[in-house]
Amino acid sequence: VKGNPRFVPPADKGRIYCFGRLSVYGPGDGKAVKWRTSKAEELFAFMLQNLNNEVSKWKITQVLWPECETEKLDVNLHTTIYKIKKTLLSANIKFRLKFINGRYKLELPDVYIDTVEFEAVTNGKIQLSAASIEKYKKALSLYQGNYLEENEYLWAQSKAEEYLEQYRSLVSAAVKYYATRTDYANAERILQKALTNAPLSDDLNEMLLKLFFMKKDKASLVMHYNKIKALYKAELGITPNTAMQNLFSRASEL
Repeated sequence: VKGNPRFVPPADKGRIYCFGRLSVYGPGDGKAVKWRTSKAEELFAFMLQNLNNEVSKWKITQVLWPECETEKLDVNLHTTIYKIKKTLLSANIKFRLKFINGRYKLELPDVYIDTVEFEAVTNGKIQLSAASIEKYKKALSLYQGNYLEENEYLWAQSKAEEYLEQYRSLVSAAVKYYATRTDYANAERILQKALTNAPLSDDLNEMLLKLFFMKKDKASLVMHYNKIKALYKAELGITPNTAMQNLFSRASEL
């Protein structure tokens, strides 16, 4: 896990982390649950992404067993659902997994979920101020890597991009907040951590270069520019954008 240790709620009734890798813990447990099969873990992750919403049996089988013969789908699905229930029950996690009119619905009424906490800030349109900065910092600390990144589920990619976009907006707002208060140390810390999650983000790299320029820190500006120049060439075959090149050429003014 990158960065901070995982947040554990005071009244721990089970917790689920989706940023980085899916990890599910029972109440008070120090070890994550072990899934009986990778399909059981994937189906749970898929139902979790659709938490409190009904998902048709057809959709589930299309996502999880796209190549499978039709007559085997029911058996696969029922077996996998059974394994999920057994795993959650043995971890003492309170859940409801219902099947109604050809549709499944997962509910986890008491469980702490990092994405739900993250969305409370990003979807709540909480204005950034001295009063709400702690909430922003909490949301930033929850983002311990891109959504289900290590699980590599194709169906999770668009959701992962959505979360990354929200994360970048949070980072941008928090950095501006600190920079206007000339608290460059906090602004830089947030940006450096963000760049471990999105090293090729133009916005974040440009922001960090700007921050070094504002701080009149020529050495760091030149060093970071050379680092991203090499990274962009190796990964994308391109040079940093004009705004970044301009900041680099203005380093001589410092």
